Amino acid sequence: MADEAPPVASSDLQGALSTLSGSGSQALSNYQQDEANLDGVGKDIASIPQFDPQQEMAQGPQVNRQGFMSMAPLLIGLSTLGGKIAGLHPRVMLGATNGMMQGLIKGNQQAYEDAKQRYNDAYQRYMDKYKQQLQIYKEMQQVYKGQANSDLKALEIALRATGYQGKIDEEALKQWRWTQEMSLKTEDAHHRWQKWEQDNAVKWERTSEVKEKQSAKKAGNDQAIKNVLAQIETMQKSLKDSKFLAGGAGGIRRIGEWAASTAGFDTDDAAHRFQTSNNLFLAELPGVIEKMSSRTGKDQRQKLEQAADGLRTFTNNRIASEQLDVVKGILQQELGEPADTGLKRVTNDADYNALPAGTEYIAPDGSVRTKRK
Repeated sequence: MADEAPPVASSDLQGALSTLSGSGSQALSNYQQDEANLDGVGKDIASIPQFDPQQEMAQGPQVNRQGFMSMAPLLIGLSTLGGKIAGLHPRVMLGATNGMMQGLIKGNQQAYEDAKQRYNDAYQRYMDKYKQQLQIYKEMQQVYKGQANSDLKALEIALRATGYQGKIDEEALKQWRWTQEMSLKTEDAHHRWQKWEQDNAVKWERTSEVKEKQSAKKAGNDQAIKNVLAQIETMQKSLKDSKFLAGGAGGIRRIGEWAASTAGFDTDDAAHRFQTSNNLFLAELPGVIEKMSSRTGKDQRQKLEQAADGLRTFTNNRIASEQLDVVKGILQQELGEPADTGLKRVTNDADYNALPAGTEYIAPDGSVRTKRK
């Protein structure tokens, strides 16, 4: 059976506290209130995601995590091996490091800063309490020096002075020694983490700069796509308004336009204008394809290249317009816009009744359907 410290009489406890340069009674008041403030903290801890040191930081600043992650094992040890003597503060600190890690993983600086504030508050409360206990413990060791169970008696004074109500025995003494060892290591790791955190703060700023550059780059890429889409609209309008612009027929018409112009006749140069727009479109499209995001898959890129090849070869107005439709649909998807299918959107019975049987249409829920007889 584990040894247990003989109960310390209330008068002995108050007398012992009076020898602590006036700090004991103040410690009792401060830390009983401090423990009371922890009511309900278990719910907060339970809601915090589990710490996963192997998870990569996909969006947050790419930092050296060694200093940051070194805190977790110490806090786990302090929470488990320190037991009730260490109290709930180490668990709150551990939960906050989980929150900071989640902020880093998600690239959410506000979440990181909020969790860091919770960590700092809990760390300061814990260290204030621990150092007060340590001061009292060491002074009481001198008071009880040479007596039986002097360490247990000193520990009881130190713990009772800071609001601890649990059993004081050899197991408590073992937890206290673990708490001493882990607290020293935690304090050292905390100071190393602060240096790491300063470096991390700088990298948050750099990450913000990178995100701004990426945003500006995307805006430039999107504008390039919009310019190509505007060219497609112009080209398709020309194909609809004038015959024989594309392919072999377009080549013959261009020769006729050139001959008429050389002879001094006024002539419509629609075929030449279309060919100029087509050449410009084909020159710009490869650059747009190269800048497209990874969400546009390889097969879609191949469709764009095949459509471009179709516009370079002999074709006609109808086929040219169809190839441009393929390009337009893929580029609109890249921008996150709904592709222009040309289908009528039905919103009420009158719209539906006006459609001929067999016509495809867009239903109110966004699905494509075919009207039955």
